[in-house]
Amino acid sequence: MSPSHFSPSILVAWNRLLFDTFIPSAWAALLPILLKKDGLTSIFEAWPPSRMSVQGGDTMYWNDLPIKILIVIAKDKLAVWPVIAPSSSDPAFSDLDSLLVASETDDKETLTTLALAGVSITQPPGWVKGLLLDAGVDFVLLTPDSAHQALLVSSFPVSLIHKYLMNLIQSIEGCIKAGLTALGTGPNQSDSFISPIWEEFNTYYWIISYS
Repeated sequence: MSPSHFSPSILVAWNRLLFDTFIPSAWAALLPILLKKDGLTSIFEAWPPSRMSVQGGDTMYWNDLPIKILIVIAKDKLAVWPVIAPSSSDPAFSDLDSLLVASETDDKETLTTLALAGVSITQPPGWVKGLLLDAGVDFVLLTPDSAHQALLVSSFPVSLIHKYLMNLIQSIEGCIKAGLTALGTGPNQSDSFISPIWEEFNTYYWIISYS
């Protein structure tokens, strides 16, 4: 029987079932398969875009699909989130509950140093983080406080944690001194350049001081 023989209400209900349940579940279930069997590493390339480019028909179903898939991924605790590796080792993936979520603009060196100290972090593209917020999915954002808490329960030796973070702090402190030397200006004129770096220095000094 062709679709034209069904009443509009039945077609609407069928489309809703497809896009609310079947397609999100199937798409989400495919992602771990792509990682394990096909060796895909750029997992976000296999996610639907944040806004589907669909011409004609009811675009509402398509536009809601990325959020629906993300909700399934979170609910089923699928290990499809790339974990920042402290070295160029094989890509690792984990479920969202096991990770701190960094912003796309967070400094790579900082994230790698925290990874070396035993903090599990993922750094999704900005549009994926936006989907997390839109979907109302629970996740823990990477902040000084959440990093501090993760360091407290890290299985890494405290001496190694302090070593890695002190190296980071010394690097940031070096940037501050270099910036001041290069500018050769008074405090007021250099504030716009130094303040962001100094803020980062204070942030991670706080983390290490209480870890």
